[in-house]
Amino acid sequence: MNTPPNNTPGSAGVSDPGYSRSSTQPFYWSVWLELWENRSIYVAPLIVGVVVLFGFLVSTVGMPERRQAVLLLDPAHQRAAIGAPYDIRRRILLPRCAAQRTSRSQHSVLEITAGFGSHNRSLEG
Repeated sequence: MNTPPNNTPGSAGVSDPGYSRSSTQPFYWSVWLELWENRSIYVAPLIVGVVVLFGFLVSTVGMPERRQAVLLLDPAHQRAAIGAPYDIRRRILLPRCAAQRTSRSQHSVLEITAGFGSHNRSLEG
């Protein structure tokens, strides 16, 4: 048994000056407050974007001359020249020790107690 709300103009709070029947939009204000209190949420990505954009603009300096120089090479040297920056990035991101499988762990007791076996068995013949 729900009783209807008393929304008559004489009820408390309804006739107060500044009263508005529109919703307060709590989600909007919660997000606005979080962004206001934690400016790093949008400032850090902005700074990273500016740095990336600056790096891109610096890398385009002299691009036509470098492109023309690569196109004048024979096809084998063209592939090497075009792939050189990607090869450097691969070497930085995947150093030799991470790219190759490491040897079996020296702590077999820890592997047994933790319930893990050697991860090297799938590569063994």
